[in-house]
Amino acid sequence: MFDPQVTILGNVVADPRLNFTADGHAVASFRLAATPRRFDRTAGQWRDGETLFASVTCWRGLAENVAASLKRGQSVIVIGRLATRWYDAKDGSRREGVEIDALAVGPDLSRAVAVVKRAERAGVAHWPSPGNGSDRSDTELDRSDIEPDRSDIESAGSGAESAIASALEDDMTELATPA
Repeated sequence: MFDPQVTILGNVVADPRLNFTADGHAVASFRLAATPRRFDRTAGQWRDGETLFASVTCWRGLAENVAASLKRGQSVIVIGRLATRWYDAKDGSRREGVEIDALAVGPDLSRAVAVVKRAERAGVAHWPSPGNGSDRSDTELDRSDIEPDRSDIESAGSGAESAIASALEDDMTELATPA
């Protein structure tokens, strides 16, 4: 069946809730509010449109990362599968809710600065990336994808270029060192 995918930019309405299934899989959920803004040329000012509220569900590693990273009020981008669900409201009326089964969630970098850190799970220090041919599941850290290419640093030259290359190498070493 065709699952429509959407990308929504909005704000986290409440801190994500992290739960676990009976099988031990992590599930995080949070509400997202997205309000379109349009410039009204006749009035010469910005106007807010109707706010869309969506329930976002994240699974497994994404769920754990979302629960550890997101807080109420943060601006995020959510990519996922869209679904609608009918439910009975407390007042007895029948309403339709928007749900997103998230495939990816990230900060809106037009409104925030983020420091990306590789997630570490118990017993696993490296996860295979799609397409890299790796099927490792041991606990030895594979540093090849996080260490700088030393040939660029060694051929940087002298003076200012060498100082920049040295600073870059120090930053990369700091980022690659497990906390």
